[in-house]
Amino acid sequence: MLALNSAAVAITSELELGPLLQRIVDAARALVGCKYAALGVLGDDGFIERFPTSGISEHDREQIGHPPRGHGLLGVMLRAGRTLRIPNIGEDPRRIGFPAHHPVMVRLLGVPIFARGKLVGMLYLTDKLGGSEFTEEDEWLVQLLSTHAATAITNAQLHAENVVALRGMVRERARTQALLRVS
Repeated sequence: MLALNSAAVAITSELELGPLLQRIVDAARALVGCKYAALGVLGDDGFIERFPTSGISEHDREQIGHPPRGHGLLGVMLRAGRTLRIPNIGEDPRRIGFPAHHPVMVRLLGVPIFARGKLVGMLYLTDKLGGSEFTEEDEWLVQLLSTHAATAITNAQLHAENVVALRGMVRERARTQALLRVS
């Protein structure tokens, strides 16, 4: 619970969306002690638009190529919109495989993130350190983290909207002041 609290504090203190998404995926990976984690953030088209990762080096990400869009097992999890634990990815008939240079991954835990009642993304965690399967406790912890993540994502989106609105007001004020000077 202390680790969950620390993770929640870390993610809710960030208001910029890019760094926030990275904090979420890093916090999820640390929370359950797994090798890899990713956060598939949905775009307006319902497919993955952003895919920050944790545990994979920048070089390895470049070697893998384009991030996934949400087909295969990742897409199954997105469409299900619920938590899923897969004990062996290679034996799941819904998989479509990994791209070249992708690290080997065996076990998978996927947890949805709902913000404002809408699915906005999915946390994907693979391969617990020590090789054991993900447990109900892992699932529960990541679900709680996803609730905090939803709040943090909503806050970041509202912050971005406020920044845009403030810039518009500053421009309008400058325009109004210029008109007053001319008058």
